[in-house]
Amino acid sequence: MKRDKIYRLFLYAGFANLFFERSIFVLYLLYKGLTISEVAIFQGLINVAMMVGEIPTGIISDNIGKKKGLLIGNAMMLGYYVCMLLSNNMGIFLVAAVLFGVGSTFISGTDEAYLYELIPSKEKSVKYLGQLSAVITCSVGIAMFLGGYIQKVKWEIVILLGLAAQAVAIVVLLTMPDTGHNSEEEDVFKSIKLLSKEIKDKNLLRNIGIFLGLNVGVVSASYILAQDLLSEYGMLTENVSIVFVLDTVISVLVFSKIEGILNRVGKIRSLILAVLITMIAFPCMNIHNAYVIAAIIIIISISNNYFSTVLMDDFNNQLEDTIRATGISCFNMVSALLMALIFLMASKFETKYIIFLSIMGVVSSISLLIFILSCKEQLKQNKQEI
Repeated sequence: MKRDKIYRLFLYAGFANLFFERSIFVLYLLYKGLTISEVAIFQGLINVAMMVGEIPTGIISDNIGKKKGLLIGNAMMLGYYVCMLLSNNMGIFLVAAVLFGVGSTFISGTDEAYLYELIPSKEKSVKYLGQLSAVITCSVGIAMFLGGYIQKVKWEIVILLGLAAQAVAIVVLLTMPDTGHNSEEEDVFKSIKLLSKEIKDKNLLRNIGIFLGLNVGVVSASYILAQDLLSEYGMLTENVSIVFVLDTVISVLVFSKIEGILNRVGKIRSLILAVLITMIAFPCMNIHNAYVIAAIIIIISISNNYFSTVLMDDFNNQLEDTIRATGISCFNMVSALLMALIFLMASKFETKYIIFLSIMGVVSSISLLIFILSCKEQLKQNKQEI
């Protein structure tokens, strides 16, 4: 049964996203002897590898099959953990950064593309996408929470657990079926050519990629910079962790209730409401109170999780199976590029970066709202009739 395969994919995603070191990797690298400048280079190389790798890895996954693409990504993650565990040399840590960056691009987006090939009925795709997002978010949240405590016993255990989780993910993935792929091997760029045609011909696909990509980039940057903001306004580190764990819990609930929200509130109305909440919330980040900012970050995250899942479902359903991984990779690249630009611009504002971030949040929300209103008839046609 296809549903059994979907639940196995959820199990795979659960283990593949158990990155116990995610919220404390900087401290781990310092523990291993790196300087803060070397840590910055490490993170910068990850971002570069992700930017460069997004589209090529999507093309590869479409051409060889989503399962094989995921296996390559998880194998790279194993290599990343081995390097992190055994090395005290900056050169090897840089290899680890490249493995993590490229490996994550093989996994991110390809798991969604694989899901859409397993879904028995496209009318229920938003339900399954919400469930996959819930599993991934829950795994990341649990791992971040546990990692901070496990390191008190021994740092190496954190890395070993991450390595073990990737190994289990590979075992689960090996039980999954191969699915559709681009069979014309003589033209490895067939998927990008087909995607270019789809983007040109499908107005809805193109607009979701641009306007949602802009908003996701701004929200992602805000989410990361909020850690510094909360600390600056006096929140203890352990309380900052609790804020993001709480956000994870609420996000899982939202992902699991997307189908019900669509049925009760309606697609267009719920999208407009979620974007309006985001637009109003961004200026409130300028209130100089850590707990108010924490609440605002959670509100923005919840709203963004809702409308991005609904719109990405439309995005995925506009794509053919054989080019879906490439399409999602292009979307991720747009978001990553915008996120990088926002970080660059924010650094120019120094202590005033929150003002710039708030303005960008409002602008991206207004742009997304205009898109939803102008394309509401097309979006209605893609409404999921559960």
